[in-house]
Amino acid sequence: MSSETRHQLKMRNQAWKKYEMYRSIGNYTAYKKIWNKVNRTVRTDQRNFRKNIINSFKDKPKRFYSYMRQTQTVKVQVAQLEREDGSTTESDKEAADELCKFFKTVCIHKGQWTKITRDNEM
Repeated sequence: MSSETRHQLKMRNQAWKKYEMYRSIGNYTAYKKIWNKVNRTVRTDQRNFRKNIINSFKDKPKRFYSYMRQTQTVKVQVAQLEREDGSTTESDKEAADELCKFFKTVCIHKGQWTKITRDNEM
């Protein structure tokens, strides 16, 4: 974050304190103007930061994959599942087996499909 952005954040916080102390439309509009300006500069700083990082990846695949792993939001990890008997799974394989068992009971195979009629519903 640039020093200009930090300075603008301080100004925004001061404007908010002023508005909280003396609630008026003028103080609120001044705060909103500063707030919008700060948001623009923060987004610009973030964009520039990403551009600098992307430019640093040229000829450095390890750095690129490291960054991609950091930004990944989905963790590649299976949570512990509770079995029918109440115990929990210990490994990923056990969890996969439990999920497989569950989906076998839920899924319908081709031969099991029956046409639903009014007679079957009652």
